[in-house]
Amino acid sequence: MSFVNVAAVDRWLGFNDFTPPPPAGPLFDTIGKARNQWPVIVIIAVIAATTVSPLGVTGRGLYGLSLLIVNIAFTFVRLIAPDHLSPRRRFLLLSLAAVFGALLIGFDPSSAASVFCCYVAGHAGYSLPTRAAIVVACCCSMFSAIAVALHHGTGYLWAPTLLVGFTVLFGMTRQSRQQMLRLADEKVLETQRAATAEARASALAERGRIARDLHDVLAHSLSGVNMQLNLAEALLDSGRADQARTAVDQARQMVTDGLADARSAVYALREETLELIPAIRSLLQFDNEHLDAPTDSVALDARRTAAVLRIVTEAVTNARRHAPGAATTVTVQQTDTMLKVTVRNAPPATPPDPSPGSGVGIVGMRERAAELGALLIAGADPDGSWTVSLELPTDTGQERQES
Repeated sequence: MSFVNVAAVDRWLGFNDFTPPPPAGPLFDTIGKARNQWPVIVIIAVIAATTVSPLGVTGRGLYGLSLLIVNIAFTFVRLIAPDHLSPRRRFLLLSLAAVFGALLIGFDPSSAASVFCCYVAGHAGYSLPTRAAIVVACCCSMFSAIAVALHHGTGYLWAPTLLVGFTVLFGMTRQSRQQMLRLADEKVLETQRAATAEARASALAERGRIARDLHDVLAHSLSGVNMQLNLAEALLDSGRADQARTAVDQARQMVTDGLADARSAVYALREETLELIPAIRSLLQFDNEHLDAPTDSVALDARRTAAVLRIVTEAVTNARRHAPGAATTVTVQQTDTMLKVTVRNAPPATPPDPSPGSGVGIVGMRERAAELGALLIAGADPDGSWTVSLELPTDTGQERQES
């Protein structure tokens, strides 16, 4: 039957939530592995051997030599890495080392034998939890004082031995510094991971934007060209050469429009500054397409200008596809707080031929509007026309709201 609650003792001494720091200092490498600990051990052994007396192979000298050898052996505890020696076992070994160090001090109090207890207390302060380290330090001081008092009386050098345990403070200071450095390194790693995740999210968002640009620029133009060429082929097969030539001319015009749209997309991807009104005006190249804007100056940054232009391009392209030849008007209205862009096309004079669109054009426009914090409404009107309306808060309006 066990009379000691080991779990409670571990919890009181702080072993449960303690992460031992790796050995650090000029005698250890970056991962805590001892690389040149022998000089310290040799220096401690030489200092003790030259001051402790008597030492010999018989009688009292043999007793002193045995204590010296055991204390030197305990100095190697510091060389054992934390992952090879648990804090509880290290605590037990250092407590036992405190006993043998005290016996050596009691053997010759006037020598430098106290260096072993100082070494043990300092190592306990660095490698053990606070309470466990204080227990080891108290053992070093109290056992040394008791040993001196038993061997030489209470009036002979027992009081100074109480100070040997104070070296635990140096170990605690180094442990605290090492733990702070470890926490700082972890914080740096977390910051780097967060920055990497943010950069990845930004890259994915940019890839989505580029994908929408490619769809806007290429999908409609190429599908329209393909449709006109198929129509021209069918007209040629039926002997209607004039109508086929008209279809080819329309395909050629669509290619021209596609090239213009591609140039605009390249400018946007390069984040070159675009003027919204002139860019929309250059987009409207047919007689049935008109622009209604009171001014050529719109207060938008390059990113918003490019996004609005892509939405207008998408809406105009849809009007050309689904209502060819119908009157299309782009209206731009600006107030102190809002920019409103409306693309409205009249109903088609004749039902258009089926268009093999991708079906994601309006979805892309809504995504662009959401990224800008804008409101986009797209739908058919009661008279059969189609309207795309974009309401975007301007920078001036945002500044006023924030203030």
